Amino acid sequence: MIEWVGLLGLVAFVAASLVVGGRILWLAAHTKQLPEVCVGLSLVLGGGVGLALAVVPEVIPDLTPNTLYVIQEWASGLSHVGYMFLYIFV
Repeated sequence: MIEWVGLLGLVAFVAASLVVGGRILWLAAHTKQLPEVCVGLSLVLGGGVGLALAVVPEVIPDLTPNTLYVIQEWASGLSHVGYMFLYIFV
């Protein structure tokens, strides 16, 4: 039961990151300002896509080891790029 609660919280966080990050990127397209671009990409890449990919090996463990490795590397890379944009913003 507690695993489902954790997964629900994770899904809510990923969805919120994608929605808010997408809206900030939409704002950045209109304002053409660097802070909005950095925060938007940070949320979308780090909180949305990167975290969602990081959980895939835990949710679907029956994938081949090579596939799990590729997914984990993409998740790590996208998360780190998202953190870099957050660092640039700050």
